[in-house]
Amino acid sequence: EKRDKEVVGWGQIKPLGPKVVDPKSYTSRPGSGKFEDNVDEDIWLEFESSSSDEFPNGLKSLPWTPEYKAAMEAARQRRQKRDVMVSKERMEAGQLWELSSVYVMPQYRGYGIGSNIVERLLEQHEEMGR
Repeated sequence: EKRDKEVVGWGQIKPLGPKVVDPKSYTSRPGSGKFEDNVDEDIWLEFESSSSDEFPNGLKSLPWTPEYKAAMEAARQRRQKRDVMVSKERMEAGQLWELSSVYVMPQYRGYGIGSNIVERLLEQHEEMGR
């Protein structure tokens, strides 16, 4: 908040994390879950069911062999797929936010400036679609 170009106070809204709810607890609150667990489980099941991704053994496990290179490429693709899945889950989950701090210079307190700062922060937050 500025009055005659003098800073008299400030405030900020910070992200807390995704809105995911922990499915293991009946009374869990938004932000208590981890979507990475579901993604990791899906990636692991896909890895276990894929017969073409068997890791090479013996001499075929040496880094310069075609079998080793194929296994490393498959692992790289799984990591890349996981990153995409996590990003998608994060976007779908939404974000939790908090009003983390509001400060008004002592000589300006008691004039409603803090309330005005909070109102403006919330308006800006809504305008940005958060």
